Amino acid sequence: MSDDAIAPGKRRAPAVTPGVVILVSLAILLFVLIGALIGSARDAAAGDTADKSVECESTCTADEAEPVTESITVRETVVATATAEGSAQESVTTTETTTTTTSTPAPTPAGGCSDDESEKESSPCSTPTPTPPTAAFGEAWDEYWKSQLEPLAGSVGFIAGAALAMFVLARLLMELPPIRMRQSSRVDRRIVGTTGISLLVSVPLVISAVGAATQQNTLAPDVALLLALGAEAIIGAIALACWLASRMRLDLTVTSEAKDADATTNLTRDDVLRRLHSIAGPSRAVEVPTGAELETLSTSLTALSSQGWIEGVKGIVLFVLGIVPWKITVTQHGVNEASVSISRHDRLRKSARVRLASAPYGQLAVVAEAIAPPPDKPKKRPVLRLAGLYAAQATPIADAATGSPGAAPTPPNSRDLLATVIAAHVLVELAATEDHDFAPALMGATSPTSIALVSIAIGWLLRGKDPTDAVATLEAATLADPYNRLAQWMLDYARNRAEVDPDRILAYGERLRDRLTARKIELGSVARTRSDAPYKTALATLAAMTRNYLAQRPTQGSGALATDAHALLTRWVDGVAPTTENRMIRARVKIDLLALRAARGEPGNAGPFIEDAALAIDPILAYSLGCYLVRWERRPLSDDIVRERLATGLGNPAVRDFMPIDPELTSVLSDSEIAGFLAANR
Repeated sequence: MSDDAIAPGKRRAPAVTPGVVILVSLAILLFVLIGALIGSARDAAAGDTADKSVECESTCTADEAEPVTESITVRETVVATATAEGSAQESVTTTETTTTTTSTPAPTPAGGCSDDESEKESSPCSTPTPTPPTAAFGEAWDEYWKSQLEPLAGSVGFIAGAALAMFVLARLLMELPPIRMRQSSRVDRRIVGTTGISLLVSVPLVISAVGAATQQNTLAPDVALLLALGAEAIIGAIALACWLASRMRLDLTVTSEAKDADATTNLTRDDVLRRLHSIAGPSRAVEVPTGAELETLSTSLTALSSQGWIEGVKGIVLFVLGIVPWKITVTQHGVNEASVSISRHDRLRKSARVRLASAPYGQLAVVAEAIAPPPDKPKKRPVLRLAGLYAAQATPIADAATGSPGAAPTPPNSRDLLATVIAAHVLVELAATEDHDFAPALMGATSPTSIALVSIAIGWLLRGKDPTDAVATLEAATLADPYNRLAQWMLDYARNRAEVDPDRILAYGERLRDRLTARKIELGSVARTRSDAPYKTALATLAAMTRNYLAQRPTQGSGALATDAHALLTRWVDGVAPTTENRMIRARVKIDLLALRAARGEPGNAGPFIEDAALAIDPILAYSLGCYLVRWERRPLSDDIVRERLATGLGNPAVRDFMPIDPELTSVLSDSEIAGFLAANR
């Protein structure tokens, strides 16, 4: 089936559902309304206080004093002296007295104390002894506790009880089908979780504060305010229920009933989890808690305190951590047979039985060899032969294979295949509810059989020298699910990876170009392709194919394929931030850009790559740089840099196998020169 017959991929739906947007908007509007109602209640309480006439009387603690009469006597003396001539001098004195009477209250000593007490207080002998600093601090703390913290401690129980009530309501709401079966995404869950926890903390605090203010007559009782707070609490419970019901937490149990299984064939929990993460890609959406973690946390919280509110907090924490919506039970019945049951919120979603000996698995050579290996014949290790300059190190749907780039992985056994098929069944059920998170990895696939076969081909077959098994496996995958775009991509790759005919390379390169454009639209931006393995694989393959095409058709350096490939590579390098994880693929893309620019007649500078010691020891990068120097800078094989880089590349079996037919070398070197170099570097 061609790409035109299937959906090429469309932009994903928004990560946040409309219901969550409405819920958060209502929460914000209610908080604004609550603030306005609190303001009006405060104004009403202030108005009632102003209307009341409050008489303030100052009362003296001492008795009223009797009026005191004060007499002021003024004596004026006038001395008259009469002088007569010739007579003696005589003096006469006249005195006048004036009396004024005023009535004033007797002064009251400060503090209503008597004169004796005032004298005692003012006496130096009655000064109190200074309190020691430690005692003063203790008295201050006791006073602060009685006045501030003791009233607050009484409300802690109410706040904890209100929060626990919201949790209980949220747990009841989780049983409603719209909440229990809701679809979500990682961003969606983060928003409703933040909203629910914020309301869980704030609403009980606001209710407690409003109650205290009402008792102190600083707020007037308001029914509308209480109703708004109740509605906010209900919204918080709904948000908590949506968050708890949609969390991606798995409880995976694997047991074995197989009598013929041993330590090498017994299926384990780690096998299934490893294959699940491998197929789903680098996703933080799936959490797999362990029972030991919850038991340890419960013991730790119990040891902290036996107080009631501590017990309430412990119950809330364990309530949150103990909710595991997904329960997966795997039972191995034999070496090549197992069953899986998948439930969500204690309701069975799917039950399946996997038999590797049945169709379509048993008809494939890789499965037949795994389940029935010949006793007297060791398993073969396929030798890798890759398209273009290198294999796609970042394999689609995560790096399934192990070992160095291009190294042939160990053939799978029955345990590997069982874990892959079971993980595919689990992933399909997860994607049915969390489509936004898993759709990029599945690329339109809905069949567990098709997903498992593609994963088997990527992990163990596409790196082999002979593509026959890979093609047969991928054809079975496309037959099981014609809408699996990744199966289409990998089947096309398996058929054309070692192609050297320029016309066929051109046709394959154009398909890769169209797929990359559609994939970017599906992901939404170039930045999101940084961790997308299918995009990086297709981009690396397009670069290799374009280089091989231009090596044979150098006049097409400004053609459509070369121009589009150059634009895609440049956009990816400029749009993706450098990280440790993408350092190698960025270096490969930059070397490819040197070759494409050289084909267009633009000058290039390979100096930074030649001087990079890290690139010099990587076989794939060293070989890619050596081919560029030979083809586009016309350096001979006798050049020291060329000889060192190509010799380093021969350390990879894929490079040694592809070198005799590499178009970049065969277009400028003779077969004898290439053969002589290979012979000299065995």
